[in-house]
Amino acid sequence: MGAFDRGFSRRTFLKGALGGAAAAAVGTVAVGAPSLTGCSSEDVPSTTAAAAAKMTPGTYEATGQGKHGAITVAVTVSEGAIDSIEVKDHSESPVMSENALEILPLKIVAMQSTNIDAVSGATLTSMGLISAVNAAVEQAGGRPSDLAANEEGIAVAQSMKPGTYSAQAMGCWTPNSIEGTRFGAAEVLEPVQVDVTVSEDRIEKVEVVTCTDVPHFKNPCIERIPAAIVEQQSVLVDAVTGATCTSAAILRATALALKEAGADLTGFSASPVRVTDSKTLSCDICIVGGGCSGTMAALAAVEAGKSIVILDKAGRIGGKGFCSSGISAAESQVAKDAGSTATADDLYKSLFEQSGGRANALLLKTIANASGETVDTLVAHGFKVDPPKANAKWDEAYMCATGKGQEKFDVLYNDYILKGDAEVLLETRATDLVLEGGRVMGVNAQCQDGSTVHVDCKAAIVGTGGFGGNTALLDRFCHTTNFYDRGLTTTCSGDGIVMCENAGAQLGPEIMPHMQEYGANQVCNFTANLIKYITYAGFLQVNPQGKRFVDESFAISDPMGYGCAALRVHGYYYIILDQSIVDELIEKGVGGYYNDEIDSYFDTAVVGRALVPLTTLEADLADAMEKGQAWKADSPEALAKAVGFADPQVFVQEYNRYNELCAKGVDEDFGKMPQMMNGYSGTLYAVRMAIPIMGTLGGVKVNERLEALDVNESPIPGLYVSGQEGSGFYSYPYYATKCSTSTYAYTSGRLAGLNAAAYVETV
Repeated sequence: MGAFDRGFSRRTFLKGALGGAAAAAVGTVAVGAPSLTGCSSEDVPSTTAAAAAKMTPGTYEATGQGKHGAITVAVTVSEGAIDSIEVKDHSESPVMSENALEILPLKIVAMQSTNIDAVSGATLTSMGLISAVNAAVEQAGGRPSDLAANEEGIAVAQSMKPGTYSAQAMGCWTPNSIEGTRFGAAEVLEPVQVDVTVSEDRIEKVEVVTCTDVPHFKNPCIERIPAAIVEQQSVLVDAVTGATCTSAAILRATALALKEAGADLTGFSASPVRVTDSKTLSCDICIVGGGCSGTMAALAAVEAGKSIVILDKAGRIGGKGFCSSGISAAESQVAKDAGSTATADDLYKSLFEQSGGRANALLLKTIANASGETVDTLVAHGFKVDPPKANAKWDEAYMCATGKGQEKFDVLYNDYILKGDAEVLLETRATDLVLEGGRVMGVNAQCQDGSTVHVDCKAAIVGTGGFGGNTALLDRFCHTTNFYDRGLTTTCSGDGIVMCENAGAQLGPEIMPHMQEYGANQVCNFTANLIKYITYAGFLQVNPQGKRFVDESFAISDPMGYGCAALRVHGYYYIILDQSIVDELIEKGVGGYYNDEIDSYFDTAVVGRALVPLTTLEADLADAMEKGQAWKADSPEALAKAVGFADPQVFVQEYNRYNELCAKGVDEDFGKMPQMMNGYSGTLYAVRMAIPIMGTLGGVKVNERLEALDVNESPIPGLYVSGQEGSGFYSYPYYATKCSTSTYAYTSGRLAGLNAAAYVETV
C-alpha cells in the first residue's frame, strides 16, 4: 500500500517539513551556522570575532533589487553598529513581502548582521532588502563583514497580554476579483482570518478561521503552517512550496495578531529549522515530478506491477494540471460515442503543419495515435470527460473537456496509485541522477527541512514542468527574463533539465516560453484581476518607442500563437485606452466591442472569458497609476511625456495615424479587421503590459519512446523525460490546437510509465 510522505514528520506517512528539534527557547531567535542566503562571499562573517565596523554615524539611503523593482531603505548607523532600518519605498507584492520587509530589518539590527536567511516565499524581496542594507553600510564607510555579529542569538523578553487575537490578510486572490472561481475558489472572496492564542511569552495556538482560496492551495497550508508557527515560535517558518500566496497570508495575519497582543516580532523571527537526517528508499522506477505527466507515469507503472517513488518539490500533487481544462485527443471512445470522425492521423497532420515541419514527426505521430487511449484511460479511472462539440471549429475538434480543479488528481492517487506499491514525497526536490555504467541507478533529493533522500531505482522518469521559475535558465534559453510569472511556475525551476544535462542528455533545438495572451504586469498583479482581459478587444498597442507594431486582433484570433509571438519581440508594450473605453469595459466588459461577425471570427474560448463586466478595472487602473505602470492624460502629447517615451512625438504621430485609419475604416498598416478599428478621443490611458507565462516548453531531447537521448542520439538507459521538459513535440509559436500542452503531458507521461515498466523487466 502506498503513502504520501512530506519528508520527516509526526505522522507515519506524512513526514513533513516540521521535523527536527524545535527552534530554541520561547521568545528566542537561535542562530546556528551562518547562512549564505542573499550574501556575497565578501559579506560572510569570519568564525573569529570580527573587527568592529568603522562607519561614519548618520542615516544613509540605498536600494536593492527586489522581485518587482527597487527596494529603498534608510539605514541609521553609529560608528560600530546598525541602529535602525526603515523601508522607504518598494514595489513588492502586498502580503507576500510584508513580513520580510517588516521583520528582517528588526532581525538585522538585533543580529548586527546581514548574513541571515531569506524569508521563505519572499526570497527575492529578502535578498533585495539585504542588498540595500549592505549598500547603505558601505556608503557609511563600513563593510557588512565587519559588523560585530551577534552569533549567540537574540533573546527577547515578551510581555504580551494573554488572550486570543484575530487578524486578516488577503491570500491568493485580490479583493473583488472573481478569477479564482474558475479554479475552485469562492465567488465572494474573503481575507484569510487567523485567530492566535498567546500567553505572556509564547504562541499557544494558531487557527485559520476563514480562507476562501482554492482548496488545493489552502488545504496543505492550513494543515501545516499553524502547527509550525507554534512548534517553532516563529512567523518566518517555511511556506508550503507551490502555495506561497496562501502561506504568506496565514503568516502575515499571524504577525498582525501578535502585534495586537503586544509582541515584539523580533522574538518570533527564528529561521526555519534545518536537519541533517538522511534515508534511502528502493523502488523499480523513481518519478521526479507529480504533475500531469508524472501522475500518468505513476498510474501506468503501478498498474504494470512496478514499485515507484514520486518526488515532488510542491506541497501537493498535480502540478499545473489543476489549470488544465481539457485534452486534445483523437479516436477516444467518448469522442466516437459523440459522433466525432476526427482521426489520429488528422490530429498528427494538423500539428505537424502548424509546427512548420520543425517538430519531431515520429514523436508527434506517436502522441497523436496514443491520445485517444489516454482519454479512455482517464475515463476508466474516474475522470469526467465531455466529448468534442459537434459544431467545434478545427482548433477545438479534438478537445475533450476534463474541467479544472484538483479533485481529478486526488481520485487517481487515492483510488489507484496509492493502492499500489507507491510512495509520494512532497516538498522534496530531486537534485541529481545517479548513473553507473551509463545506466540510471538512482536519484538524490533534498527535503525542505534540509534532510536528504537517496532513491535506488532501475529507471527514472523526469517530468518537473520546465524552468519558468528560473530566471538564469530563462535568460540562457529564451534570451530574456522579461516575463510575468503567473505564480504557477515557482516550483518549475528547471531541476529536471539540469539533472538530465548533467547526466549527459542532449537538449533540443527549440526551447521556448509557454506564453499566454492575457495582459500582465511585473509590478501589479493584473492576472488575479479582470484588467487582464483588456487585451481581448484589440485596442491600440504600441512598443517601448511608442510605435504601433502589430495587428492587435492577433491577441484573440491566434492568442497563444502569433499574438504572443508578436508581443515577445518587444518584451513589453503599452495598451492605449480612452475614457469612453474604460466606461464601456466597466459596464459591459470586452463583450461590448463584439458583434456577431467578430464573434464568429475569433477564438470562442477567449470571447467567452472576456464577456464579463470588468468591475475591478477602475481600481486596477488606480493601483497601476500609483505604482507607475499606468498613466492618464488629456492629450496624446501629455500622455507620451507621462509614459516617458524617448521621443514623445513618435507616439503622437502613431496616435494620429491610427485615428486617421479608423476614420477610413481600413487598416492600411497592419490589416486589422475594420470592425475593430475604433478611434480615440478625450482622456487617454496607457497601461504597461508584459507577457505572462505558464512555464516553458521543451528541454531534453527524447525519442518516440520518451527516452532521453545523449549527444550521439543514443538513449540513456533507464532515463525517460515526459511533459513540458521534453523537446520534440513543441515548436514556436505555440499550437493553435486547443489543449496541446496537456495532451502531451498526459500522453507522454503514460507512455513513459509503460516504457519504463517494460525496461525494468530487462535489467
